[in-house]
Amino acid sequence: MFKKNIVTMSIIPLLSASLLTGCPTHTHSNPPAPQNTNNDEAIHNFIKMLIDALEKKNDTAKQTTDKDTDKTKDHKVATDKDYKKTDKKVDKTTANEDPTKIISTNTASTKQQPITYTAKDLEVFYNDKGLAGFKAKKGGKVVISAEYDYAENFKDDLAVVRKAGKWGFINVKGKIVIPLVYDDLLPVIFVKNRGTIGVNSLDHQGKGFTQFNKNGLLKVQKADKVGVINKQGQIIIPIIYNEIGDINADIISAKKGDKWGFINKQGQTLIDFQYQRAEEFVDGLAEVYKADNILRYINTQGTDVIVGDVIGESSLQQACKIDKKNHFVSVKKANGFYGLFNTQGQQLIDYKYGGCIDFQEELALVRKYTGLGGDGKFKGKMLSGEKDKCKFINKQGQEIIALNDILKNVPSHFSSDGKCVNSENFNNGLAKMWGKDGYGYINKQGETVIELKYKDIGDFPTGKDTVTYVLENGKYGFINKQGQMVIKPQFDNVSKYAKNSNSFMVVKDGKYGFVNKQGDIFIQPQYQATDIENCKPMKCELHSKLSDTLSVVRKNNKVGVIDKLGKVIIPIKYDGISDEVTDKEIAVKKDGKWGFINKQNTIIIPLQYDDARNFNNGLSAVKQDGKWGFINQQGKMVIKPQYNKAENFNNGVSAVKQSGKWGFINQQGKMVIKPQYDKVYRVFDNGVVLVKKADKYFIIDKHNVKIADFPAPNLLDLFS
Repeated sequence: MFKKNIVTMSIIPLLSASLLTGCPTHTHSNPPAPQNTNNDEAIHNFIKMLIDALEKKNDTAKQTTDKDTDKTKDHKVATDKDYKKTDKKVDKTTANEDPTKIISTNTASTKQQPITYTAKDLEVFYNDKGLAGFKAKKGGKVVISAEYDYAENFKDDLAVVRKAGKWGFINVKGKIVIPLVYDDLLPVIFVKNRGTIGVNSLDHQGKGFTQFNKNGLLKVQKADKVGVINKQGQIIIPIIYNEIGDINADIISAKKGDKWGFINKQGQTLIDFQYQRAEEFVDGLAEVYKADNILRYINTQGTDVIVGDVIGESSLQQACKIDKKNHFVSVKKANGFYGLFNTQGQQLIDYKYGGCIDFQEELALVRKYTGLGGDGKFKGKMLSGEKDKCKFINKQGQEIIALNDILKNVPSHFSSDGKCVNSENFNNGLAKMWGKDGYGYINKQGETVIELKYKDIGDFPTGKDTVTYVLENGKYGFINKQGQMVIKPQFDNVSKYAKNSNSFMVVKDGKYGFVNKQGDIFIQPQYQATDIENCKPMKCELHSKLSDTLSVVRKNNKVGVIDKLGKVIIPIKYDGISDEVTDKEIAVKKDGKWGFINKQNTIIIPLQYDDARNFNNGLSAVKQDGKWGFINQQGKMVIKPQYNKAENFNNGVSAVKQSGKWGFINQQGKMVIKPQYDKVYRVFDNGVVLVKKADKYFIIDKHNVKIADFPAPNLLDLFS
């Protein structure tokens, strides 16, 4: 997949959401051939469609009047006056202090101790007009007045703000340090090494999406041109490009007009703009295409190192990732055969295998085949003599293990591109295989160490003496790497190994317990499995977590919390616990009413509500007398119950439902977007939301401005 036009900040959380993966499922009957999925291609197409939609969006910010611009330049906050009134003694005292701190003094009394604020002390708030400012986290004092359309919390002593459609940065004193002159700030989506999606400067802790990268650089946009600035607001790469790639790299791909080339971090051209498409450099090579549509790998001097065959654009996604560990890259010819090169351009293996040649633990699973159609794609037919073509090869191309010797002349199964799927690559010295009788494992000598007879088998966790599950005669047990049964089959179901708890969940007679990776039942099955009945791998994991070591459990129709050793932390006496608990407030239900406790099981908000959601943005949605309202962390009702449904606040707004339609309120309870939508899928961390109206799906911001159409309803479940 190749880069398209720049994706604005408003869709970055969409990508994060779309990358959420579903859970694999157990198969309790004879194992079918594994199937390949095409999620990467679907996500790519979805992003491409959103990008195209964004390109059509009118830039309303260009209508900003000169008067507004002048106001922006002359921007001052009320606190500036306080500084001027501060006496010389205070100025002298603070002259050598951290310049990122802000001092507020009471001019009415020179004896009062000044309040010092740092970036960590401040947080964004929105007033009743929907404007953003900054207040103290403790006490709630307004430190920077609310005058911005949008703001994010401080990061590295800078906060991004938007006013009159223009973006810039302020410091903790509220002074503009990077002028509000940019049409967009770009935590850009880029493609890393064939299909791996990355996001430049994304803060995965949810504290803001517009941040400088590790080198203190950020992409900015003016009109339809892009460049790069530093934290001082200096332009590092001129704002003259149509697109710029990964600014974390030393050599950066860039597009000028309709051609791609490569520049350095100072914006100097290193490789001329001559390519129709270009990927980022990986291990000294970049995948590029000229007008002839021939796959080329060039080095950092722009010299062709590997020149492939002519392939159509629809096949570009079949290019293989560069193997940085081994310095290899697989290259495909137009007829569908793959060969192997090193990154110096030397061909190591001829064009004779199906699919990318991927090495893991020194060996690669390949298929030598001749069963191609005219378009170079495998047609699924088994030609005479092909059943023994699946093999493991070493880096010299020598065929080490023939699957036919293990499968006993059972025909191999293949994916749509002709790759073998009867086996997986080696992991921890073993490779999982399956034949007509079931699953098992082989070692690197091609010896069967776990007989291919189990209807299901798990992966071994990392470590020397670990176990995994097997399914035999309808029950799950646990087996070690030598094929010895450590726990005899007795469980009705089992989860995939969970790294966070270092354990497998097991289900027996409707109760669940835990087995560690050494094969010890350290928590006997005793907890109710009513909410994980017929569970599948991963879905059997504990449904709620306070942390990596605390989990919600159910026993005798009551719920509580245990740690990973089975010790009860919160008594198992409640009727319900919120699915998304936190370390601070835990929503619990008892005798039909919801309230909040802490981890010490102390009631901090009385159990008096018909329903309750977790706290977010300092507020919790609660239901009382059939209507939803909001309380603060002290339990005070700050927005009276009046809505048919309500979601938690996110980025200062909450979705609420009235008279059958969804709208949005701010934290003061003011309706900022009147109810008009049939469904709201998610309010994202940067204030944009996916909505449905009259069978149309699209993305809006918190001002009800349509940002883009959502043309992929098949992906909606990812955002629910």
